[in-house]
Amino acid sequence: MEIQLKPISAALTLACIAMAYGQAAVADVTVKIGSAAPLTGNIAHMGQDAADGVKLAVQQINKAGNLVIGGQKVVLEVDSLDDQADPRTGTNVAQKLVDDGVVAVIGHLNSGVSIPASKIYRDNGVTQITPGSTNPQYTLQGYKTAFRVIGTDAQQAPPSPSTRRTRRSRQSRSSTTPRPTARALPTSSRRPPKPKASRCCRATRPMTRPPTSRRF
Repeated sequence: MEIQLKPISAALTLACIAMAYGQAAVADVTVKIGSAAPLTGNIAHMGQDAADGVKLAVQQINKAGNLVIGGQKVVLEVDSLDDQADPRTGTNVAQKLVDDGVVAVIGHLNSGVSIPASKIYRDNGVTQITPGSTNPQYTLQGYKTAFRVIGTDAQQAPPSPSTRRTRRSRQSRSSTTPRPTARALPTSSRRPPKPKASRCCRATRPMTRPPTSRRF
């Protein structure tokens, strides 16, 4: 049965993962999806957006109710954890998600966490899809479980010719322009030094002569 969802790429990704890991049973099959992102720290706002996107995609898939594998309805469940954008915490989160039995992980957000965590997912056969890691090394490792939905740093658009010319012009000016030094005051604006008083000279009162009477 074909699944038709509104434009959320994560929803289609999760549906494909769930179909790949479908199991035969009489009751509905529950497939657990992991979500790993920084929910605390300096980029918690970005991590929360990523986690909310996963939850929204799962809600839309479950609400549609048409994810069926082998005649069985599949229900998705989200296991969301905070990796704090820290490599050590991220690897602990990766191992925790593996222990929780997830079949795939949407995460991690930054490359510094995705790269070390990817080995744990590879060793345990868990699919990892990062929404924001752009370091080429993440996929250059050659892990068949590592995917991304964003271009790498090597694929980003180079600066335009005008931008390069502006940068070169600024660099040349900064290298040839001497650093500003303390400006000397012009001679006319300098105050003349105060004359030093001689040691042998003392201030004395002017001598006054007593008034005299004139004779006519």
